Amino acid sequence: MRDAMQLKKTLIVSSIATGDYAIRKVIQVFGGEKVIAIHTPVASIDDEQMKLSIARNVARVRQLLEVEEMEVDLYDFYGNVRKFNRLLDSYPGYRIVCDITGGDKCVSDALLYASLLSKIEDLVILYVRRVEHSTKSHEDIIQYPRMPCLTDRQREFMESLGNGKTISEMAAVLSTSRSNTWNIANALQDLGIARIEKGTERVVPAFPGNIYSKE
Repeated sequence: MRDAMQLKKTLIVSSIATGDYAIRKVIQVFGGEKVIAIHTPVASIDDEQMKLSIARNVARVRQLLEVEEMEVDLYDFYGNVRKFNRLLDSYPGYRIVCDITGGDKCVSDALLYASLLSKIEDLVILYVRRVEHSTKSHEDIIQYPRMPCLTDRQREFMESLGNGKTISEMAAVLSTSRSNTWNIANALQDLGIARIEKGTERVVPAFPGNIYSKE
C-alpha cells in the first residue's frame, strides 16, 4: 500500500498549533513531500508560550519534510474556505491528505468544507485519535469516507452560497431558472452539505460557518 501511495507526490495539510503528534502519525502512514502547517498569525498572538509552541512544532516537522506555513483568521470561516480551496486546487496531480485533528474548530471545519468542494480526486480526509493508557499511549487514524466530487455547477452553488441565500437569489447568481436551482439545492441537501430550511426557500450550508462570526 505504501509503495502505491509513493507513485504520487503527497501533500499534507494540517494545523500545527496544538502539537505535532498528529502530523508525525500521518507522515508515518502516508509519507509525503511537503506539509502545509496551518496556524494563527504569530504577530496576533499575545501568549509567548503559544508563539514558542508553534515555532517548536514547525521546527520538529521540518526535520521530517519540507514545511510551508499558512496563517489563517480563526473567525473568518468562509475566507478560510476560499483560501483552502485555492490551496488544494494549486496542487493538481498530488495525493492530498487533509488532517483535521488539531487547531480551532472553525479552522478544522473550514478545511473539511473546502475538501468537500475540491475537484481533487485523490484526497484523504482524516483525524488522528490519541488513545491514552496507564503506561503508554498510541495514535489511531480515523479516515472519513470520501464523497463523490461535486459537479462544476454544484461547486459554483456552494461557493456562492455564503451563510445562506434564497432559491430566487441563487437563481440570479447562477443565471439559471428557479427550477434548475431547486434541483441543485435538493441534490446538495441529499449529499448532506446544504440544507433547505423548512417552510422557506432559503438554502444554508450544512456547516454553520455564521456561528463563528465576530459580529
